[in-house]
Amino acid sequence: MGLEKVVLNVIEDADGEAYDNARFFNGSLFIEGAAKAEQPISGMRLHRILTAIKTVVNCNVECHEIGDDIVIDFTH
Repeated sequence: MGLEKVVLNVIEDADGEAYDNARFFNGSLFIEGAAKAEQPISGMRLHRILTAIKTVVNCNVECHEIGDDIVIDFTH
C-alpha cells in the first residue's frame, strides 16, 4: 500500500470530514477548503489529524495554509 493511501486511511479515522476533502497533488496533501470553511479545521482538530499522520510516516510533516486550503508537506 502506497504512502498516500496509508495517510488517507489514518485521516479518515481521525476526521471523516477532512478525509472527504483530502487530495494528494505532487507529493503534498491538500485538505481543500479547510482553512476558510464555515467550520475550519484548526486547533485540536488539526492537531489530531497531524498526530495521526505522524504515526505512519518517518519524515517531518509541515503544515501550511494556502488560500482556502490546508497543505501538508512531507520533508526529510
